[in-house]
Amino acid sequence: MARANEFYRGRRKGLRPLTVCVIVAVVLILALALVLQYFERFLVYTPDGVSLELPFLSGETADVTADAGPQRVDGTVVFDAPSFEDVQQRDVSGLAAIHALYVPIDEVSDVGLTLASGNLAGIGADALLLQMKDASGRLAWASTVKEAVSYGASSAYDPTQSLAALRERGVYLAAEVCCCTDALMAERNLPLALKNADGAAYADAAGVWLDPLNGEVRNYLAALCRELAEMGFDEIVLTGLAFPENAADVRFSQALSSTPDAASAVSALASRLTAALADTGVRVSAECPVSAVLSGTPAASGQDPKLFFKLFDRVYAYTSGQAPQCYSAVAAYPIAGEASVRFVFLSAYGLTEGSWVCTPER
Repeated sequence: MARANEFYRGRRKGLRPLTVCVIVAVVLILALALVLQYFERFLVYTPDGVSLELPFLSGETADVTADAGPQRVDGTVVFDAPSFEDVQQRDVSGLAAIHALYVPIDEVSDVGLTLASGNLAGIGADALLLQMKDASGRLAWASTVKEAVSYGASSAYDPTQSLAALRERGVYLAAEVCCCTDALMAERNLPLALKNADGAAYADAAGVWLDPLNGEVRNYLAALCRELAEMGFDEIVLTGLAFPENAADVRFSQALSSTPDAASAVSALASRLTAALADTGVRVSAECPVSAVLSGTPAASGQDPKLFFKLFDRVYAYTSGQAPQCYSAVAAYPIAGEASVRFVFLSAYGLTEGSWVCTPER
């Protein structure tokens, strides 16, 4: 029979060192949390960063009670309709007519660019307009922009060498970038999208829409365009720089102090993008509905042709044999440069003496 002392070893006196360390660590963490909670009320956020301003060091008396809770912040973004009356004409000196062949995104590859460049002489063209971002949100190149990588928009193709070879041959290179219709980004990063009444990303026949007034949208588009400029593109053509025509059913991604109309929202994005790309040296152009070009008034989708001719180097439009009328209308605008150079006729047929892009049938 076993003796009792074979099972009972006696109670150990004192705490183990590991237990002491854990207790000390917990106490320190709690103390640090209390300190941070106290000093958080003295943090001052400015455009230059965050600073700690202690009233007892500056001689000021802080009106802070011990039980003061977090301040309520008004999350409404103040939006004042911008005025573009004083917008200066973009410098278009040295701008020459463009005669280009359009290359759809699915054909942007080493083989596709070789084939397209081989067809230039046959149609009297000396330039390529490559679709580098379409309305689905896909990119035709391996972008390193954080959002493009995170949300799966970037492709695996690196066109740098092919573009360099084309430039050596004297081929003028333009990149088409679709702006506000981007199904991939709007659905995978919902806070950037325009919304339906139920909070889902707004979609119509044109596509799924991003919010043109959202700062992150603007930064994303500007970052993509800067990458394309660094690749060696001579010109960037912004398409889909627009707003849904049925604007009554649209909610913005942020609460605004006033509701902008389509022209104000599109014009604001257009002016900010051109400003963001001003130091790149790349030409920046945009597409506009031909009906707006002919009338000289903003389209229902927000493009203001007279403002576009000030902000951008060129204005592109799909037309059906209306190029002469468009040239006449543009010539009457108060713009610099020749209408036949600054207005670009997009069509699968009926190319003119002015600027044009030969495109697949729309």
